[in-house]
Amino acid sequence: MITPGEVRQQLATLSNQTLETIAVLKGERQEIDEHAGLDSATAACAYLDFFSDAFRVLASELDRICIEISAGVECDYAAALRQLASRALNDERRCLEFRDEWISTRLPHEQIHQLLDRISFDTYDQLLAYRRLNQIAEKLESAPASGSIDRRALFTRLFRR
Repeated sequence: MITPGEVRQQLATLSNQTLETIAVLKGERQEIDEHAGLDSATAACAYLDFFSDAFRVLASELDRICIEISAGVECDYAAALRQLASRALNDERRCLEFRDEWISTRLPHEQIHQLLDRISFDTYDQLLAYRRLNQIAEKLESAPASGSIDRRALFTRLFRR
């Protein structure tokens, strides 16, 4: 069973990690700007802008959920967390496409190859971190609501699957 305090702590940690990744991406964006004019630099800028915005939205949603949990607002947080995890999973495809197009192939300007590789890993690692949201959602669903217990949780406890 997971307490609201534990949920808040895990979500706050993930939100802070997201903000740190956004700062890293901002620095990488500045490095890419030094190579302006290259096709790979243009693609990397678009990629970084997309993920910076996507991560900002995810961090603000995590913060909103933390605030609502602290305020005692009753809501289906498990569904909201699963939706955020699903959104991140969909964005993983963009990450893989970027790697296939700009990293896995030989580039005419190899000097930014390592930077593109680092950008790809930074975004992908952050997206992988959002998979924890499904685990948190699962724990929330199995937690009894306001002292009661639902059938699913009862059978899980009785038969320990």
